[in-house]
Amino acid sequence: MSEISKELKIEYQINVLEHIPKSIWEDASLSNFYLVDAELRNGNALIRFDGNGEPY
Repeated sequence: MSEISKELKIEYQINVLEHIPKSIWEDASLSNFYLVDAELRNGNALIRFDGNGEPY
């Protein structure tokens, strides 16, 4: 990702929604990966549901 950013001279963000162990990017020494699962707990989610099970 760093190389693409340098080549294109832009900054960008990619959100990957996948359940993988963080050892995948840690073992590969990928410096541009961040775990944000703590932000998606206790009812905080990308897609939320109301009391009737409807997304909002």
